[in-house]
Amino acid sequence: MEVHHHTKSIGSHPAKKKWAHYFWEFFMLFLAVTLGFFVENWREHGIEHKRAREYANMLKLDLMNDTLSLDHLINVLKEESANRDLVITLLNKNKNDITLADLRKKDTLTFLIDYFQPNNATLEQMKSSGGLRYFQNITLVGSLAYYDWSIKHYFEMRRDLENIYGDKSSEHFLQFDIHMEEFLSETADMDSTLSALKAGYNFDSWLEVKKITEVQTFFKTFLKEGIYPDLKRQAKAIIDILNKEYHFK
Repeated sequence: MEVHHHTKSIGSHPAKKKWAHYFWEFFMLFLAVTLGFFVENWREHGIEHKRAREYANMLKLDLMNDTLSLDHLINVLKEESANRDLVITLLNKNKNDITLADLRKKDTLTFLIDYFQPNNATLEQMKSSGGLRYFQNITLVGSLAYYDWSIKHYFEMRRDLENIYGDKSSEHFLQFDIHMEEFLSETADMDSTLSALKAGYNFDSWLEVKKITEVQTFFKTFLKEGIYPDLKRQAKAIIDILNKEYHFK
């Protein structure tokens, strides 16, 4: 009897892989994807931290300039206090008692409100571009938001006062200054002890200027003792947070 041996054709039925082989293939693929995710996440975190530090440095410079400006304005307002008191005293004087010397003195004490202009370019850029998301410190973000609100509140108060009472460019002030300049020029050679009223001075805008000056004086006092010191305190507090958070010197 002839025995037939059935041999498998080479390549027709490959040997089955063990389950361990599939497990290691899956594990290596999973490991590669996971590591790739962590590397990408680490890279993005590094970029965001770098960007946050850049923004923090720019904010610090802006706030340092703000504190310098506020210091200067507070000192100017302190130095002007005595002159403002003299002007108010003169404006409250009886017209019959005002002399040419009083008007000449008033003319030398004319002053403007030198308003604070914040260096807020960086903060505005971060707000418009969504850059605040780079800051993870909630206290820092909250302090910046409150500082931004305080500045807006300051501008609203300033605008309201100017709209209601006018400022140095108002019609009453302009008429007052023009008339004062002309009158003092015409009476330059007269005795300074003479009555301004008898010398022909027109007091038509005196009451309006008095009211505007009183309001400006009140607002300047509020700026000097309230708004400007508070803004300075907030700015310095944010600088301290930035120094601590980003290890600035």
